[in-house]
Amino acid sequence: MGDCYHRHHEQEEVFYVIAGTATFETEDGDVVVDEGKLIRFAPGEWQQGMNHEDPRLKVLALGAPREEGPTDLRRECPVCGERTPVEPEATANELVYYCGVCGAETGRYSF
Repeated sequence: MGDCYHRHHEQEEVFYVIAGTATFETEDGDVVVDEGKLIRFAPGEWQQGMNHEDPRLKVLALGAPREEGPTDLRRECPVCGERTPVEPEATANELVYYCGVCGAETGRYSF
């Protein structure tokens, strides 16, 4: 679901699991959300949603206010050996994340 551990400064998010089971990594540990349940994250709360199981996960994601405002992103850096801030760079068909500390590539996704 999410390619970065992140937090929104101004936006809250609600995720409703339509099908499957979602796992959200939070500062307090992993939270498992089953089909038919929801989870809310207030502005400033760190989280990353994942699907660790088959079948494919279906989730309705809602955010308010509509404009998400500033967002902090973190990913594991293979060079730094820890989760560091990242700088995303988008092209016409790809999104690449670079470590904000050392500049190493931390992820690449094709559209």
